[in-house]
Amino acid sequence: MEINLNEATIKQAISTLSSSTKALTSTLSEVKGKNELECIERINKINAAYSSLLTQYQALLLKNITVTEKTVEAFIEKDQNLATTLFK
Repeated sequence: MEINLNEATIKQAISTLSSSTKALTSTLSEVKGKNELECIERINKINAAYSSLLTQYQALLLKNITVTEKTVEAFIEKDQNLATTLFK
């Protein structure tokens, strides 16, 4: 059985995912008004929770991207070493 790995395709996909992840932003802003309504306070709490969650998700994705890159590099290196050993 042979595993074919297209390094350029993988790196392009990782790069695209990384760029998209870094571009994630929360465009929510605090709801302001003259009245201190309970609804506005709840919306602001939800917005803050959403923004925090988005930041955590972004950090997790970036961490996973780094691990994926390292794994692919290790796989490629082992594949090259194996090919060198087999064809000596």
